[in-house]
Amino acid sequence: MSSRATRSIIVVEDSNEDFEILQFACKSASFELNLVRCENGEEAVDCLNGRGKYSGHFLPPALVLLDLNLPLMSGKEVLRYIKTSDRLKTLPVVVFSSSPNPKDIAECYRIGASSYIVKPLGLVQMRALIESLTRYWLELVELTPEVERYEDNSETTVDRR
Repeated sequence: MSSRATRSIIVVEDSNEDFEILQFACKSASFELNLVRCENGEEAVDCLNGRGKYSGHFLPPALVLLDLNLPLMSGKEVLRYIKTSDRLKTLPVVVFSSSPNPKDIAECYRIGASSYIVKPLGLVQMRALIESLTRYWLELVELTPEVERYEDNSETTVDRR
């Protein structure tokens, strides 16, 4: 098994039901996944910066799965924050949304989403998706080294353009 398979995935998802389905699907994946859940956009920014409850025990993520409809700070705002941050901009962000709206899809790609996936209905489809998604992002592609992306955990501002 590749050492990449054990890196963290930040899941920004406010729905308990959607997160539980995702968690269950990940358990059946062919490699170990360390899921870190953030329930709103502001919590995601804290997590990415190793602040608050994430201070002192932060594992750099290999990937962010980002819902769009979030409380406190929208998924698009989180995506914009990541992609305008010199330290975080190379982090792959997969928008994982129930919205098939072409305007949402286009805007997320314009902001810098790595991929946009409409949440599948059903556990079988979710398992297949998670298997493909994690294999692609954690085994097949080459990512920038964590040292370059996360060596400076000093970012504290949020730009909500």
